[in-house]
Amino acid sequence: MEVKVTQFIRPNGRQEEITAEVDDALQPKVEAIIKAGLRFTAEVLPGGKVSLCIENSEEDLAIEIADNGPGDNDPTAALKRLISKFTVPKGE
Repeated sequence: MEVKVTQFIRPNGRQEEITAEVDDALQPKVEAIIKAGLRFTAEVLPGGKVSLCIENSEEDLAIEIADNGPGDNDPTAALKRLISKFTVPKGE
């Protein structure tokens, strides 16, 4: 399934919507996260790593750091881990 991710682009934080492909088995968790009003974000950090987050309008609720390129710790793998480990807080 495709997941919409808001990418913050340096240097001024311009936002662009991108998509990432994750396993269909994660669909219930993705839907619960979105239903709770949360979103997925990504940003390339100054050192070249990628920060992936689940956030609400006020704060990051979960974060994974990935390598910016192919491999076992690429951004898609980190997004899958982020979704798998996340539990939607009560009240969200």
